[in-house]
Amino acid sequence: MGQPAEAKRPQGEDWVLGIYLQKMNKAMIDVKWQDYIIADPAIMVGKPTLKGTRITVELIVGKLAYGETVEDILEDYPHLTREQIYACLRFAAHTVQSRRSRKLAA
Repeated sequence: MGQPAEAKRPQGEDWVLGIYLQKMNKAMIDVKWQDYIIADPAIMVGKPTLKGTRITVELIVGKLAYGETVEDILEDYPHLTREQIYACLRFAAHTVQSRRSRKLAA
């Protein structure tokens, strides 16, 4: 028959990533992306950016998507805060949710 639920628990890197994401999610709860992100046609051709910077949400989310950690980004961009990075993720989630009715191109 099937394995007990405990046997399906992620191991190794998957388990560590799961714990990391749980901690990150708890920290993200109070972050409102509207407090950190703007879209100004005079800055980066109107792409959503972190307020007071020319750093786009696209750049931050892309770095996370390709495996960089929040700590890696903070090391590369010491003037950013953890909350700004979380705001980028919240903005991305909001954008995907608000466009959920659109079909993905094949």
